[in-house]
Amino acid sequence: MTLVMILLLMFYTTTFADTNISSVSISVVELKDDPGTVWPASVTTNSTDYEVEDYKWSTDYELWEPGKKVTVKITLVSEELSFAKEPYLYANNCEKVSVTRDGSKKLIVKLNYIPRVELRTPNDIHYEDDYLLAWEKVEYAGGYEVQLYKDGDYYRTITLSGRATTEIDLSEYATDDYLITTRIRAVAPSGKSSYTLHSEWVDFDTERISVDGASTTTGRFSGTGETKRFYDEDGVEQYKIGWQMINGYWYHFHFDNGYAKTNGWLNSGDYWYLFDENGHMLTGWQQQEKNWYYLNIDTSGSALPFGAMQTGWLRTGPASPYYFLNDGNINTLPFGAMLCDMTTLDGYRLDSNGVWQE
Repeated sequence: MTLVMILLLMFYTTTFADTNISSVSISVVELKDDPGTVWPASVTTNSTDYEVEDYKWSTDYELWEPGKKVTVKITLVSEELSFAKEPYLYANNCEKVSVTRDGSKKLIVKLNYIPRVELRTPNDIHYEDDYLLAWEKVEYAGGYEVQLYKDGDYYRTITLSGRATTEIDLSEYATDDYLITTRIRAVAPSGKSSYTLHSEWVDFDTERISVDGASTTTGRFSGTGETKRFYDEDGVEQYKIGWQMINGYWYHFHFDNGYAKTNGWLNSGDYWYLFDENGHMLTGWQQQEKNWYYLNIDTSGSALPFGAMQTGWLRTGPASPYYFLNDGNINTLPFGAMLCDMTTLDGYRLDSNGVWQE
């Protein structure tokens, strides 16, 4: 009798197990779309024991963003078999949120999915001036890569971080007698290349940088920022020192180590000059901290050297108002700073924009 009961129990247990679905498999399948367009996705399963009755996304497709999770609620149904109370879930291209039964033949599954996109290629590539290459911002991009070629031969790749960085000054790379052509592509934000795919490379060679010997020092740059040097390649390599005109920009290289002056003021020959982060000498109106300064733009041989900081009374053109730049007699302002909303020592009133009020 005991043996009969054991056999019957084994039979019913086996039969019950055979009629239960102990695991389910779901895939989120993407349809690759045009570059710049987030890929649409659908939910499928390859099982014959159950099927996808319905699924609904938590966010409308038009609002999907690459890398930002969206949740999909999926209803699985089975006509003949029953779902186990806690079936194991195999999730492909998505991650599990929850699995619950709604009766024995219906299963509700929630999954998270991360939308993907292939970046479009940069458009409207052009030169803003002789050496400043610019292009249109690419949506979803985290930066750009620019490849340079010398007379058709690969030279180097420059990586630009930040989606707002849509230009590059190529003057420091055009330092020999050759033509530069470029290729550009948009790249994914850092750590997000699994769902934001780099764009294709786009060649830009309809316009080329042709080096003009009258404004170019033969040689090459080495280093960046405060460690930037310029090396002479005529014979034995030696870095340049002092003032150098390179591709239309004035640089000043320290006499002791050859490093370019960057990000600040330099006193040279009793005059003050200002340089940006690339080592370019600046001219015209420039703001430093909260003060405005004026750096001479006259190249016609005025008493003040080109680029030197102006002091005293200033008029930038025939129709320009008068300004006053600290000549060292105003202790509350840095030397050369424009006076605003105050009166000069000789009694002239300046408004909040620094303009003399006649």
